[in-house]
Amino acid sequence: MVKFISDWYNIDSRKHIMNINEVEFPDRYRPVVRRLQRAVEGKELEEYIRMEEDIQAELDDIYMSFKKAKQESEQARKESEQARKESEQVRKESEQVRKEIEQTEKYVEVAKKELAKANSVKEEAVVLLINSGMDKSVVASKLKITSADIDKILRMREEQ
Repeated sequence: MVKFISDWYNIDSRKHIMNINEVEFPDRYRPVVRRLQRAVEGKELEEYIRMEEDIQAELDDIYMSFKKAKQESEQARKESEQARKESEQVRKESEQVRKEIEQTEKYVEVAKKELAKANSVKEEAVVLLINSGMDKSVVASKLKITSADIDKILRMREEQ
């Protein structure tokens, strides 16, 4: 019966609608078979059913297009979410690097201050040792600097 319903417009070589023997169906289906046979006899109904099938095919195409667009949209949403997560990770890493740079800059500032203090102490030691009468070569050897460095320090102190 399903074949009859789905292929109702099949016709034989004489261009007649195929006949279905209702005796082949159980009693409870026979009224339906009779109504179907009467329905397919009309040309208008046949055209109506063909139009309906065309419309259904178009609706199926629209549905498939919609389904494909929905899948593509979902894929794009997933890719966008992944990109957002990656962007957030890069932002966090960038913030961490910025903090490390700030910390390094602080250490550099502290080191510069300590170096300036050490140089000041070294200069003070040079002046004191030279003023106490110690020989330049001995002072240079003890402080591990050159005689030229001692001369430079003494000139700077004289200018101040």
